[in-house]
Amino acid sequence: MQRNSSYLQVLEFVCLPIALILYQFLSSVFSSLPPLLGLFFTYAIVKHYEKDVTYKDYSSGWYIAVVYLFVIEQIHGFKPLSVGIFFGIYYYFLFDYIVRSVKFRDLALMITAAFGYIGTFLTSNFLSYLNNDSYLVFGFEYVTFIFIEATLSLLLFKGRII
Repeated sequence: MQRNSSYLQVLEFVCLPIALILYQFLSSVFSSLPPLLGLFFTYAIVKHYEKDVTYKDYSSGWYIAVVYLFVIEQIHGFKPLSVGIFFGIYYYFLFDYIVRSVKFRDLALMITAAFGYIGTFLTSNFLSYLNNDSYLVFGFEYVTFIFIEATLSLLLFKGRII
């Protein structure tokens, strides 16, 4: 009998989300762990860009990234749909300009990771303003998370945007 890789795909599609959810619970308990918002925001942007360039359907990784982004915003205190709102704003209004103006494409990935945090933070605070709720405070931990995740996105997605 010949081995088949379909078992590995099912295992990856089931085990990866469970591991990511467990990591999110750990990052909510231990505040020094980054929530990986910028990394998965960059991954979702890259997957959406690849879909637009190749005219193929979304892969399962894109759906996992989108669900994970919504889990991040719920666990870490962002307003609901703030990631989705900023994803649309960033991809359709800013991303094309950044890709055209920044000649060093890997720097565009780092900028995308930074915008993932900053834009989600600002969108969440804007939604809080509309609801007359309390605002999030942009602290030093966000700066370190941006630096860590921008470096990780550079290492993981290097050469994905051409």
